[in-house]
Amino acid sequence: KVEWIPLELVIYCLFCFNFVFAIQNFSDLYFLLGNGELPKGLSHAEYAHRGAYPLILVTLLSGALICLVFKEGFETQRNRLARRLVYLWLFQNILLVLFTFQRLVLYVSIFNLTRWRYATFVWLVLIILGFMLTFYRIRFQKSNQWFLRQNMYLTCWVLLICCFVKSDTLISYYNVSHCKEFTGEGNALDKKYLESLGVSALPAIQFAIENQPKSMG
Repeated sequence: KVEWIPLELVIYCLFCFNFVFAIQNFSDLYFLLGNGELPKGLSHAEYAHRGAYPLILVTLLSGALICLVFKEGFETQRNRLARRLVYLWLFQNILLVLFTFQRLVLYVSIFNLTRWRYATFVWLVLIILGFMLTFYRIRFQKSNQWFLRQNMYLTCWVLLICCFVKSDTLISYYNVSHCKEFTGEGNALDKKYLESLGVSALPAIQFAIENQPKSMG
């Protein structure tokens, strides 16, 4: 095997990645769980919305790094320090996903649930499972072919399960049960979006009428 990236450079990069991710995770810990004060002009909703897009880049970067420098037979696979650093990095990646999940929950609680936000929840689940596969791939020195194949299987199974979930009904139930008209707090129900969900929204509307007829009138 020709290792075109020196082991020392891999270790140096992993140190840098862990340092940068630690700053981001401590920042999320402070703002999301520690009730820290955000910079002036930045709302919690905007802060929550900004977490999804960098996560896509992080996921692609993580997968590319593992496939390129942790190939079977490479010294990086056998080096204890490199393996520990990549385990720490994967752990920080999972923390980043969990904080992004928390951001999304915060965003949905303010702006309600939509199909795209529901799809983002599914995407986050896939990412966490993918990182777990990445850990398994390095721990047991599996090949890149195995890694890509298992990720494809995993994606297919998750999407297959989603086919049996009535997502529009779930979305409508959430939005109706958390709207201002139903709970007395939060944002008003987006009736136009509810209408766009079609007949799938009817059970949620019926539920709201039976439980809060005055507020939903």
